[in-house]
Amino acid sequence: MKNDILLSNVLMDGIVRLNKKLKNLCCGAGFDAWEQYMIQPDKYHLEDCSCIVLLLDGDTLREKYPAVQSITKLLSLVADFAGKHTGIKIYISNVNCRLSAAIDIAETEKIERYEAEVNRYIYAISRQNQNIVCVNLKRLLNGLGEKEAYSKKMEYMSSCPYSMRALKDIADALGQMAYFCDTPRKKCLVLDFDNTLWGGIIGEDGESNIVISKNKEGKSYYDFQQILLKIKATGILLAAASKNNAADVKTVFTKDRMPIKESDFVVEKINWEPKSVSVMRIAEELNIGLDSIVFIDDNPAEREEVKNSLSGVEVPEFPKDPEKLEDFGLYVYQCHSV
Repeated sequence: MKNDILLSNVLMDGIVRLNKKLKNLCCGAGFDAWEQYMIQPDKYHLEDCSCIVLLLDGDTLREKYPAVQSITKLLSLVADFAGKHTGIKIYISNVNCRLSAAIDIAETEKIERYEAEVNRYIYAISRQNQNIVCVNLKRLLNGLGEKEAYSKKMEYMSSCPYSMRALKDIADALGQMAYFCDTPRKKCLVLDFDNTLWGGIIGEDGESNIVISKNKEGKSYYDFQQILLKIKATGILLAAASKNNAADVKTVFTKDRMPIKESDFVVEKINWEPKSVSVMRIAEELNIGLDSIVFIDDNPAEREEVKNSLSGVEVPEFPKDPEKLEDFGLYVYQCHSV
């Protein structure tokens, strides 16, 4: 059986215990030994791994490698290893540096430049290697806020700068990654339309009054659609199950303000039948199992009907607040697209 290994430049052992989906993830031997693993991958038998997780703390990285060139040289070893072992999934975090460490504007600018240059390189090797996936650690920590994300007590006691709350969120973020999920990678997202892809009900409000735009209140739906297109780009199919009149819906997808076009859907079921019936027919037409489908709908009653009728279909809770749509989209992406 192949191993899954967690490497870091700080002690991250704790996250393995915080999410049961990570139970097979073993921490690398030695404190801050990730460099040695990448310099001598044969010595540590990394080729026997099925998955490598590399979590990098920005402040620790900057302290040890103040010159960006030195850290990018090390990160190039990650890219070289990925290129030679395309069957091994590598999750690597971007880095976040605490600006509170700066004593003046010049130091702040220096920290920001360092962080940006290192992250630019991490994103580059992720784009160039399909088996390297970037974990957005910076977004997660910034979402908590510096006071909540970091803990001096933890840093002094265990050489880990993160709070227990941050460690739990990191563990959950990793647990959402498709590789660590207990269920197989999904193949199809089945999407509702009204108040899901856009705000409003097309049959009642009319095409001109539905809410979606590149600014103001409609931007949350616009951004959500953009994420769905990114999910589609990973190979996951988009299908539609909407209780609507087909003619009304067609007018919406002809508008430039919609990132998603009707041609992006491999199957559409636009009718007044129960959603479970539409989802079942989509599965039959695509010749996929129900456990390959994620059903996304804003209506709790519709979600419950599908849950009760089609036990294999995954039905995530849809956010009540449109402002949380982007985070919901990213959650779906992390769970099923990487």
